[in-house]
Amino acid sequence: MKNIFKTLLSLSIVTGVLFSCENEKVKIKEENSFSQTLSLEELQEDIRMEEYLSSNTELLHGITDINRVQKLSSKENLSTIELEQLSISLGFDSFKSYNIYYKNQTTLLKNLEKDYGLTNYTATEINNVLFYENLNYASRGGGACEGSCWRSFKNCMGLTTTAALTAHAGCIALDPTIIAGIACHGIALAAQYFAQDECSNQASKCFRKCSDTRHDN
Repeated sequence: MKNIFKTLLSLSIVTGVLFSCENEKVKIKEENSFSQTLSLEELQEDIRMEEYLSSNTELLHGITDINRVQKLSSKENLSTIELEQLSISLGFDSFKSYNIYYKNQTTLLKNLEKDYGLTNYTATEINNVLFYENLNYASRGGGACEGSCWRSFKNCMGLTTTAALTAHAGCIALDPTIIAGIACHGIALAAQYFAQDECSNQASKCFRKCSDTRHDN
């Protein structure tokens, strides 16, 4: 569990960095046009949120070279060749294909930000709306130990998902520059990938411990 919390903390730190998007290298005058019109409680039933998260999960599962994604996303500028490399590393066949995904996701996120003011909430507050059922999640069979492992895993995945969501929302200010926006979202994706990989790693350890305990008895 300590490793899980460390993972969540590291993603939170990345989120904080991404929220401070204005720096000496990239200066953007952001017009604060977001006007929250919906209650955060309505977010779970919003089909746009479901579409955004579904596409995000599909992308994470399709990544072919996470280390290259992380390396390229950390660069100040990306050449045409590097944009192609980044796209292929993310599982797309070309930058053109990735750009279609990128534009669709950023449109969904901007509309959600406008309606809900996502950047006004913490990852925990959003998580409590989107994944509140995970707090009482119980394994379907397998005993109390396995049930506890599943609950920890689901909670970890939920928290890392919403932490990444707030990080992506923090990238909105950079989206008009295209390249900087792509890099910003790339950093958020890489952080989410590694954080959720650790969620899976800790869950595997937990299940092995359950099995070892039964064998000892």
